[in-house]
Amino acid sequence: EEEGWAFSEEAPDPLYGLRFLRELYAIADARFTGRPTVPVLWDKQRETIVNNESGELVRMLGSEFNAIADNAELDLYPLPLRARIDDWNERLQRDVNRGIYAVLFGNTPAERDAAATRFFAALRALDDHLATHRFLVGEAPTEADWLLLPSLLRFEWVYRTLADLQAHSLADFPALLGYTRELCQWPGIAPTIDMALTRASYFTSMRRFNPSGVVPSYRGVDFTLPHRRDQQVVVDLQEKRGANDESSSPLSD
Repeated sequence: EEEGWAFSEEAPDPLYGLRFLRELYAIADARFTGRPTVPVLWDKQRETIVNNESGELVRMLGSEFNAIADNAELDLYPLPLRARIDDWNERLQRDVNRGIYAVLFGNTPAERDAAATRFFAALRALDDHLATHRFLVGEAPTEADWLLLPSLLRFEWVYRTLADLQAHSLADFPALLGYTRELCQWPGIAPTIDMALTRASYFTSMRRFNPSGVVPSYRGVDFTLPHRRDQQVVVDLQEKRGANDESSSPLSD
């Protein structure tokens, strides 16, 4: 809302009955004047914010609470894969997660066009990689996969409309689409995804790109359809894309 992230009757603040998240930040620091952001990991004992950076929280929740969460077997950041995971995280943050914002907030049409070219080159590189790999790194989803998923969903549901990229869709990238469907259907993930809420949040708050605040209807990709990744055929990328494409890709592995 105009005052930032708000609690609601459907999702109330269970601790203090607060209306806005900024009130929680004020409890942690009465002098805080910045912009309250989510997610927030809150310490009830000390009444303060432990962390509010999503990537750091993923890593903390995946390791620091094993003794009480009994999830020692679920390691999203396994030691042998850490260097490769870090590499993917850095490239995806640069070319995908931030890349779409360069399209949205470019100062000139030329800047926005150039940013769109880089962004779709990154998606194409991901599509190439996922045509021959089940996940970004290793044989099961890791931290890199889960940090990428929200950006892929938001691109399809929100950004392609706000950035006037309707001619493009995840449907243009078959391997990437199947990968996104598989992650959406991974045990425990579907209940955390709410397309209607995601779209309402962006289309009603980003008035610079959607002055009316109206949430348009969506008739695009259905992420509940079978992903068929278990039937995936490994393809020859040089034949699929051309011998030079993968080597020049910004995300080639």
